[in-house]
Amino acid sequence: MPAEVSLTLARPPIFRELDDDALYEKLAAAVRGKELSVQAEFRAKGRRFMGLRKLARQDWNRSAVSFEERFTVTPKVAASSQWRRLAQLQRDRKWEAEYAAARELWRAGKPAVFPAGTYWLSRFAGVSVAQHRPA
Repeated sequence: MPAEVSLTLARPPIFRELDDDALYEKLAAAVRGKELSVQAEFRAKGRRFMGLRKLARQDWNRSAVSFEERFTVTPKVAASSQWRRLAQLQRDRKWEAEYAAARELWRAGKPAVFPAGTYWLSRFAGVSVAQHRPA
């Protein structure tokens, strides 16, 4: 990365009748007017507006303290056909039910056979796993 960079500012082709200082004042007044209207909207909605000074004092890696619902839709299956997708979701629900039942038996100390596809428990806990059925 270079130690120094030069930047050339060019005046946009607007308000040609105004000199540079007058254009600057006009734009600054328009920006300030917009800021004030947005702040008034925030106040009307009971929200707060962070000013420039407070923004400058803020830590660069600070995160918001307000809660926002995120990741509400978590797609598990993608398919070109709706029916294939629904069938796969149904198979997934069946597998999860079989797994939950086997886990309850196993935790109770009873013999249990986990559904095909159970990896971690078969590898590290030595549980029995059903064989894959041919498609």
